[in-house]
Amino acid sequence: MGTIQADVATGRRTLADTVTMLRQMRSMVRLPVDFHEAIGEHVNAHMLATAGVRGSLIAVEATIVEWLQQFAQERLETVA
Repeated sequence: MGTIQADVATGRRTLADTVTMLRQMRSMVRLPVDFHEAIGEHVNAHMLATAGVRGSLIAVEATIVEWLQQFAQERLETVA
């Protein structure tokens, strides 16, 4: 998750690609319940905002970036 966060923060990966990756991870990898639920909430919010149904896409993307920020230290510890 730290690498995913770093890729978004540096612009290496777009947020749309990140959402796709999170969706795939949620469906293919056994995750702790809280991760599974959080990813689902973010993916669904992104889908609805992209479709113009509910919420601002900019606000939803900012929320996802903020959520990913909790994993920033994880990458640093792994690389170090």
